[in-house]
Amino acid sequence: MADFALSELPDAQRPAAERGDLDVRDRALARIVEHAATSVPGSVRHSSTLDKLRGRSHPHADVQVQGSRAWVDLEVAATWPCLATELVESVRGTVLNETRRLSGLDVMRVDVRLHLVDPDRVDEPAARTVR
Repeated sequence: MADFALSELPDAQRPAAERGDLDVRDRALARIVEHAATSVPGSVRHSSTLDKLRGRSHPHADVQVQGSRAWVDLEVAATWPCLATELVESVRGTVLNETRRLSGLDVMRVDVRLHLVDPDRVDEPAARTVR
């Protein structure tokens, strides 16, 4: 077996403390938020052509976690016409309750931005195969 200095080791063989940080919690929490948002009647999955090129779609959540607290910025889509104020409040309440329940974090804020889309441009949910 050859002797290597730690700086010569491939990244995968270096001690974790020397490889940098990866905060999976923020991304996992964002997925919880996005799933909760799609469970609200009236919200829809949507991605424009430009969004598809950027790899982004609605709902889309940006989450910041500090200790046991979380702050959520959420973009959701709905078809026009809709009762926008009621839908936003329903999304906010559902996201707040489900995120607290599933993560155990104290959600300090849920900001919701609503995008209204043409009903003919709504993405169909992908079919799931149960095995």
